[in-house]
Amino acid sequence: MTSLSISTMYLFHLLFVLANMLKRRLETSTLENISASITGSISPEGMEIRIILNSIICITLGLVAQNIKETILTYKRKSKSNPMRKVIAGDVSVVGEYELVVYIDLETLKEKSLFYFYSVLAYLPSVKVSGIPSISRAVISYDEMGDECHLLCEGQGGLQDIMGKRGINGLKCVSNHIMEMNEVLGIEAGRQTIITEIRQVVSSYGISLDPRHLTLLADLMTYRVFYYYFQPTH
Repeated sequence: MTSLSISTMYLFHLLFVLANMLKRRLETSTLENISASITGSISPEGMEIRIILNSIICITLGLVAQNIKETILTYKRKSKSNPMRKVIAGDVSVVGEYELVVYIDLETLKEKSLFYFYSVLAYLPSVKVSGIPSISRAVISYDEMGDECHLLCEGQGGLQDIMGKRGINGLKCVSNHIMEMNEVLGIEAGRQTIITEIRQVVSSYGISLDPRHLTLLADLMTYRVFYYYFQPTH
């Protein structure tokens, strides 16, 4: 009995660790989330921003400084609001497995160098380095038996990306977004989502509906192979 309890606790702990790893890999993580410090310094030789990454978080996400460098150089490169668009590959240097430095060239920028330096320093923490861009948050939920966990993801879109993640059972992935279910899994999945969502909403008020009525309504909304909105007139 004791050995069974210990093994059960061990499996639950392992499940918890794996679920947290998946959670971190699904959620959008910014450079600020995975860094131990982001500091800027000004000297006669020039200006630099030193980024020291949190090694434990980076190991969980499978990231190293080289990955971060590539992300910094490509993130929203064409956006006019991105001060990093002027930074070239030679300005970002990897000085350790979890440390990198961004150099600001004084000669190129001249009188605007100080303003540009602080713009880059303020912008860097918001750079998205990991996760699915449309997923802002993920919450772990366990079933009553404790032998299976569910990840509840907040955000619009990303179902197809989530289904393809290693460690996730894509056959059990669902979304309450009807149009997304239609686009990713087909019109039948969208139809079933309509039935499921309406049933859940009305049941929370203690209302029961005939399944045939729900099926008829879902058929009416999807019979032309795309989703029709409807609004009751009475």
